[in-house]
Formats: sequence, C-alpha cells, structure tokens
Amino acid sequence: MFKFACSVIISLILLISFIFYGELSSTSTQFTRHEAITKTLPVTHRIADINNNKNKKIIFILSIDGGGMMGLLPVKLLQYIESQAQQPIHDIFDLIVGTSSGAVTAGFTSLKNTDNQARFPITQILNMYRYHSKGLFESSIKHTILSLDGLLAPKYSTRKKYTLLDTYLSQITLQEAFVPIMIPAVDVEHMQAMFFKSWEHQHYFFMKDILSGATNMPALYAFTDIYSLDNTVQYTLIDGATFMDSPTIPAWLAAKELYPNKHYIIVSLGAGSVANNHFISIKPQMGILQWNINLLKVIGFADIKSSDIIMQSMVNLPGTNIINYYRFDTILDMNTVSAFNTSSQNIETLERYGQQMIEENKNQLNELIQKIIDNKAYSKNERLH
Repeated sequence: MFKFACSVIISLILLISFIFYGELSSTSTQFTRHEAITKTLPVTHRIADINNNKNKKIIFILSIDGGGMMGLLPVKLLQYIESQAQQPIHDIFDLIVGTSSGAVTAGFTSLKNTDNQARFPITQILNMYRYHSKGLFESSIKHTILSLDGLLAPKYSTRKKYTLLDTYLSQITLQEAFVPIMIPAVDVEHMQAMFFKSWEHQHYFFMKDILSGATNMPALYAFTDIYSLDNTVQYTLIDGATFMDSPTIPAWLAAKELYPNKHYIIVSLGAGSVANNHFISIKPQMGILQWNINLLKVIGFADIKSSDIIMQSMVNLPGTNIINYYRFDTILDMNTVSAFNTSSQNIETLERYGQQMIEENKNQLNELIQKIIDNKAYSKNERLH
C-alpha cells in the first residue's frame, strides 16, 4: 500500500511538471527578431593595420576558460596584468577567445570608447560578478518544484541572464569589438560546433545574444534561439564548454588565419583546477547517480589538461610560430567554492583564490608583462624611425 501511494504521488508530481514543462523550459529563450542594422567594423581595420605594420612582429593571444562564477579568477588576473603593464586589455591583446564565462570576459574586454578607454574597465567587470550576478543561479520555489529542481526542466532562468547582458551590452553587435574575438558554442538544431568570429561580417549578431547562447549549460539553462540582424540566419545555442573547456588551440588556429606572417605569444587563463587526486574517491562500481556531475567534471578538467600539454609541446616547433606559451591557473578546494553560487561568501572565497593565482604565478606573470611593455616600446620606437 505504501509503495502504491508513493507511486501515485510521484506520478502526480510528474504529471503536473510535464503540464508546466513548456512554461518552464521556454521561458524567454526565443529572443525577438531584430530590425536590420548596419554597423561599422573597427576590428577589420585593426587586423589590416597589424598585418601591414612590419614593425609589429609579435601577436599577443588571450584564451580564457569557462567556469561559471569561477570566471572571476581570470578577471582578477587580467586586472593585475593591466595595472602592471599600464595598458588596457584591448590594447595588449590582438585576439581574445573565451569559452562560457570566458566568452563574457572576452566580449566585455574587447570593447573600447572613442577616447581609446575601455568601455567596460576591469573593475566594472569584477563588480558585475560581485554585485550583479545575483539571481543567475537561483530559482523561484514554483520553478524548483515544477522542474523537480532541474530534473525535468532547466534549473535556472535564461531570461535573468539575458537581462543582465542586455543591461550592459544593449544594441552592441559582435562585430563592434575593437579586438578580434571568437566565441565557441554548439548549435543543437544542426548538431555542429560553432565559432562566432567578430571579423566575419556576412551576418551580424548582437553580442548579448551570442554570449547568452554560449553560456547555456544544458540542464541549467534552456536553449537559446538567436537570429542574425537581417533575420536570415537562426541558431539554437548551448554552452561551448560542452565540447571544449579550454579554447587555446582554436585561438592559435584563428591567429594563424588572421595574422599568418607573425609570431605568437599565447596567454591561457584557467578558472581554477583540482588536484590530481581529486577524483580518487570515484570508484569503478559507481553508477549513473553516483557519477552524475563528476563525469562532466572529469571530462572538462581532462580537456583542459590535454590542451595544456599539447600547447606546451608546440612552442618553437617549426611552422607553429609560437615563441611563448603561458598558462595561469590555481588549484581549488571544491568543498569551499561553487561555480553556481552567487553568495557573498562564495564570491569572497573566489577573490582570494584569484589573488592566490596571481601570487603563485607572479614570476611568469612579471615576465609576460615585461614582454608586453617591451613590445609596445619597440613598436613605438620603430614607428618614430
């Protein structure tokens, strides 16, 4: 009798959830089609200027891993680089590629004002994490019950995320980035990996649409249908981290496409890693429920580590044009932080880990910063002569 009663209750919950499933899963995931807009392409001029400048021999490439709220760590490190080099990020790097939360950082740091100042200073990006991320990883009681806490429908609201991006980016298009940027995502309708490139102008997209779609981790957020500004192209996007956590290798390939006759210094920023023995408690006899999120973590961290090994092996290899490769990351205690927690305590802990990442890598960071300063001085002196 008890089993029968439990079965009835579960069936009723499932029935109610399925009735409201459409309401939950489709909440503001199809964004309004846009009026056709013509925008200028500052990035095209910058690429041409760099390729035509014989004194500009070294290209600085920035790759940023994803990590939800842990994306705060690479922003802290960028703040240190910017303050020590006394140059804005959009002047230091000639190509920026980011996955998931790294895509958001790539987009925001690529923009400048007419006076060459950063449109979104690093401090403002940090404050976005600190004070404006509330609600990104929270659900109403109704949503939690009807979705069975994410079992039957996306756990969080895509609309809240999109509203936050819209507040900052409004009508800015991807093609308005001053620095060339590339954003990976997955188009689930056509089952293909996508790389949205700001220097391609066959179709224009609002940056907020691309970033919203490229941060839609399945089960956490609903798919996002985005449209080109001329309404001729539509994609259904999920998070690029579903196929690539570290975009460093695609970043190098994109640099070879954009700047084929230059040499490259590649900077790869992690959003926190785990100790090699972190997954030792996972035993072979575990099933689906026990593996659960651990499987995704293993795949993600394995991708990051393998990418790092490959990049290290490519430095100074003939044909790669890579003269330096820097990887900055730090080990996290995953019992003390969460990628999906916007509480003040979690943010403060992540900021401490960001400072830890700076201190642990300070020698390499200062070496990189000196190369940035020297490169600017060399280019300036050559132009004077």
